Amino acid sequence: MTWVQSSSRRSIVLAAELERVRDFLLRLVECGQLMPGVVALEEIQPGVLHYRLEEFSDGAVRFTPDYQSRFDVADSGNIRWEPHGEHNFRSRGVFHTEPGAVDGECILEIATDAEADLAIDPILVSLVEPFARLSTDQVTQGFLQRIKERLESGG
Repeated sequence: MTWVQSSSRRSIVLAAELERVRDFLLRLVECGQLMPGVVALEEIQPGVLHYRLEEFSDGAVRFTPDYQSRFDVADSGNIRWEPHGEHNFRSRGVFHTEPGAVDGECILEIATDAEADLAIDPILVSLVEPFARLSTDQVTQGFLQRIKERLESGG
């Protein structure tokens, strides 16, 4: 097994009040279920979520992320998470929110670093990591889009 790293930093402008966005992000399970690929998500103790994601397969690599993250919600403008326990996937990052350029607008940024424990030869890491980064970017962008749709639809 070999740890493969990836990261992503993406942002989006939301037509929603800053406090409404922050309140939604603090509903960790409800918000987290919008992340693409989530099969199951539960809060196993206060601030600790257990994620089970869809299997990823590109023909050469097959992987089903199953992991836990601990959230720090002390600063609603910078909700942070980090790995909790030992699992086949690790994720750390931050939801950063700030006022937009006009009233009633908010900027949401997701920055994340991830590591997946894959059944590959270590010599293949440099070939696999670009695909891991692409996948992480796609998940981050999809997550932002789903949050935007939920908040702008009034949900």
